[in-house]
Amino acid sequence: MGDRCQQLLRRLAAGAHRDLRTRITSVWQAVRPFVERERELRGEGGGTYLSIFEELARLAAELPPEHVRDQMAETRRRLTRLRMMR
Repeated sequence: MGDRCQQLLRRLAAGAHRDLRTRITSVWQAVRPFVERERELRGEGGGTYLSIFEELARLAAELPPEHVRDQMAETRRRLTRLRMMR
């Protein structure tokens, strides 16, 4: 599951808002109480409800703030080079 989250985070960082890391963690903080309650209501097996998003938020929180910015800058450079080659 961690690899999938890391891939998603890289994809989002490639073309997303410059403050993606903060947005992901903020959204998780906002929905966490509701997700936890939903897991309780679902009972056994409910622990997987939105677990991928939870993992994505955990990974985003662990990233240095400049990581997403650096990844986006690198993607822009690559895209610019590709456009120049056309």
